[in-house]
Amino acid sequence: MTQMDISRRVWDYIKVNHLEVGGRSATFCLFLSQ
Repeated sequence: MTQMDISRRVWDYIKVNHLEVGGRSATFCLFLSQ
């Protein structure tokens, strides 16, 4: 596995986790604002 493959895999992992966390906090904010 090359360095590029590794960094791409790490980047995908970060993106997915970031979207999940962002979605949760957005839902939480909507819940609080109601």
